[in-house]
Order: sequence, then C-alpha cells, then structure tokens
Amino acid sequence: MVEPEGPVASGEPDLSREPAGEPGPQRREAIARYALPGLLLLIIAYGFLGIEDLPVEWKIFSAVASGLIFYLLTFADVRIGLGLTVVALAISPEFPVTVGGRTIDLRLEDFLVPIVFLAWLGQGAAHHRPVRGSPLIAPALALLGILGLATLNALTLGTAKPTEAFFHYLRLASYFLIFLVVLNSVTSARDLKAFVVILLSACAVVAAFGSYQILADPSARTSGPPGETPNIFGGYLLFHVLLALGLLVSVITTGARALLVGLIVLVTLPLLYSQSRGSYVALVAGVLVLGLLRSPRLVVVLVLALAVLPFVVPETIRDRMQTTAEVFGTRPPSSWTARTGAWQYEMREVAKAPILGEGVGTLMMGDIDNEYILKAREGGILGLVAFLWLLGRLLRLGYGLSLRTRDPVLAGLALGHFSGTVGLAVHAMAATSFTTTRTMEPFWLATGLLASLEHRVLAEEATDASAVPRAAEASAAPA
Repeated sequence: MVEPEGPVASGEPDLSREPAGEPGPQRREAIARYALPGLLLLIIAYGFLGIEDLPVEWKIFSAVASGLIFYLLTFADVRIGLGLTVVALAISPEFPVTVGGRTIDLRLEDFLVPIVFLAWLGQGAAHHRPVRGSPLIAPALALLGILGLATLNALTLGTAKPTEAFFHYLRLASYFLIFLVVLNSVTSARDLKAFVVILLSACAVVAAFGSYQILADPSARTSGPPGETPNIFGGYLLFHVLLALGLLVSVITTGARALLVGLIVLVTLPLLYSQSRGSYVALVAGVLVLGLLRSPRLVVVLVLALAVLPFVVPETIRDRMQTTAEVFGTRPPSSWTARTGAWQYEMREVAKAPILGEGVGTLMMGDIDNEYILKAREGGILGLVAFLWLLGRLLRLGYGLSLRTRDPVLAGLALGHFSGTVGLAVHAMAATSFTTTRTMEPFWLATGLLASLEHRVLAEEATDASAVPRAAEASAAPA
C-alpha cells in the first residue's frame, strides 16, 4: 500500500524521541563491521572488471560471486547495500557483454541495484512496512508507462530491437527502483546526512581519478572511468558541484565549509578539463540561479571567475570557452550550426510518430545529443509532457524543501538538489543527461534522499500544528 502524498500519515516517527530509523550504537557497529568487507569486495570486483584482457566469462563470474556476498550484506541492512551501491555508481567502468549476437554495455551496479531492491522487498514484506508516497511517483510512473507502451508498440511493428529495448528500458526502470529503495530505507536525519557525505565522497574519488588523467595527458579531454564520455562525465561532476554549493551556502560551521570548498575545487578541475561546453553553460546556469535565489555573493564569485579563468587555463580550454560564448553571438561556430541542423532533422522524425513515439531500443545511444528531443522520439508528445511534468515536480520539491527545512545540512541538500536539477536541465539540451547511467543513478539516489526529507518536514509541520491548539488551551485554562 502506498502512503498518500498529502499530510503526513500517523505512521511517521515521533520527533520527540529518536527516529525509528536511527541506528543505536550496536547497530552502527554492526553496519561498520559489514560495510568495510563489503567495500573491499567492491574494490576487488572493480579490479576484475577493469582488466581489459580478462575473458568476459571471468568478469561475469566475478560480478555474480560478488553479488551473492553483497546480497547477504544487504539483507542484514539495506542501508549497507545502498552505501556500497553509491561507491559502485561512482567507480564502476563499463564492460561489454554479448547477448544474442548484440553487445550490451554493463556496469557493476547493474548487478547490485536488483539485489538491493529484492532485499528491500523482502524486508518490507517480512515486517509489513507500507511504501512511502511522494509527489514524484506519479510523473515517474507516467513516463515509464508511456515509454513502455511505445516500446511494446515498436516491438509489435518490428521497428525496435528486442535485446536493446529490454536492457534500455530495464536501466530506465532501475533509476526509479533506486529512488524507491532510498525513499523507504533512509529515514533518519543521521542517515540522510551520512548518505550525502557518501555521495560527495564517492564523487571526490572520481574527481581525483580525473585529476590523474589530467596529469597523465594535459591535452586530452578528461572522461573519468573507462567507457565514459567527456560530456557525460562533465554532467556528473556539475551536479555534484552544485549539490556541494547548495550545502556551502546553508551550513554554518567553518570546518564543513572548508571541506566543501576543497571538494568544489577538486571536482571543478576535471570538469574544466572535460572541455564540455554544455557542462560549462549548465554550471553557470546552476550557480547563477543559486546565487540569485539564495546567495548574491555567488554571483560575484561567478563573474570574477568568468573574468579570470580565460587568463589562467590552458589554450585548449580557453578555446572551448570562447566557442561557447560565440554560440550566443551573431556568428555561432560551425559545430553549433551542425548540432542545431541535426535537431531540426530529429524533430522531423518526431512528426512521423508524434503521439506515442518510437519506443526505446529503436535509437542507438549517442545518436541524439538532446534529452528533450530523445524523449519526444521515444515517447512522442505524451512522453515529453510526462518528462516535463516530472522535471517541474523535481524543481518544486527541491526549492520548497530548501525553504521549509530547519536543519541547515538537510536544507543545503534540498537547495543543492534544486540547483543541480537546473544544471542538468540545461546540460540536457546538449546531452542525454536524464538517460545516461553516470548522471542518473547518483541523481535519483539524491532524489530519494530529498523525497525522504519531505516526510520528515511534513512530520515536523504536523507536530507544530498539533502543538499550537494545545498551547492555546493551556493558556486559556484558569489558573
């Protein structure tokens, strides 16, 4: 049973005592005891999957054997599995697997997310826990439903390839499963903050790897873990930079701010060296929105950075920044003209199946570099409207919670998620940012944290509302 989206249900934890999801000392000790060997297991599995000459059979065996042990750890506590999955989302390379004569790119978390979901289902059924509601569920299910119908129609007509359609749709659905598990498993304030730390720490590891790539070849575009592209890697980094900036303008302790500034610098360096012009524009848009809404000093810092950077960055990056600026001028670069011409062609293709689209699996990844056109091609007008509905709900939820949340760290999570969503929405005009695994898995995990935070805020507001009549009755009572 799904909880209603309105006021908090009576089953929410009583905020006057320790939240139900708060682990005690023995529980936290058990989590640490299981999580450390689990993290070592992930590193070993990553090592096997990263060996290029290792036969695919051995890679699959490594992933499956690790998955069985991972399941045991996850069944002990779903939060352990989620924490390890966050690390896998960041560090996992892509490795090709041939299925039915076709090559499919798989990642380590493709094996982990189903395990976490099954463990959560098993624990929920055993303890009769209801599924928590969220205003994001309806548009997400609508989008998945429309894409599912479009894909079934394409399979019936023979225009979609079954293998590609199955794995592509399964990956899209896995994002929603990540969201559901996080929403229902990470409930206490301590856990919410812990997962924010894990998410940013994992990004720091990936950014350090990107910095190593810069040292190895300063002239090359930084692309992150094997199998990734610079543009998508830039989208992954910019979301985490904006998430960290949201926290930076919200937290008040000097130590936390110093760590966040260091993280932002560490992540921004490989972002610049990705030479992704879409990522540059998206980062500026996210910082600008964040500055105008909450911290005008960020606008000043942004203007100073844009004025100074062309004089300190290498020539290759300076050229990319210059051509980015030319897009908004009277003589746009030829690459931009070619891209807009491709978009016009794709829009004419949309007109061939305008209502329901062509379904997933009919287009190869990389054929379209615009998320909005991709949704129109795959789901037609209905799919695009559902996607925009979901995007609007995401923005509304993030900004609303940033104003209503009392805890500065959790308010920073909401504000950072809001600005990160703005950044990805802009980035999606030059990349399939809301489809690719590198950007969407951490995004939907952070979105699950945001939706769980909403339940805490609703519980606080309900507690405050019930306290007002009691206070009034007490003051009106005769002495």
